[in-house]
Amino acid sequence: MNLTTLCKSCRSEIKVKVKQKNRYELSKKVGNYLTIYCAKCSTEHSYHLNRCKAKVPFIFKLIFPVALILSLLLVFYLWDIGTRINSYQLIPVGLVIINLITTAISFSITEKVRYFNAYYVK
Repeated sequence: MNLTTLCKSCRSEIKVKVKQKNRYELSKKVGNYLTIYCAKCSTEHSYHLNRCKAKVPFIFKLIFPVALILSLLLVFYLWDIGTRINSYQLIPVGLVIINLITTAISFSITEKVRYFNAYYVK
């Protein structure tokens, strides 16, 4: 989970280096305002915690295409093994396992992002 905010001067996206599960815990750790430096326009501003948004990291957006490729490779590999031992049940088992793992990972990350973005500090 990446925390980001927009720069007040140049409107570019700035990554927040502090990590917490929700804004309440973040406010207990650093207070209601963060002072963040923008490297693009070389300015430093104070931001309220409600302006910080959580986003899904880019690497987790690649999970489904990679899982699809792994599933196809696994089908070809298990098809060869299944033809030798006359057991084609290996193919769906491998696909289901890979797809369940990727679904669980992506669901976990999106729930963490949704949980952070749903709670606002007064």
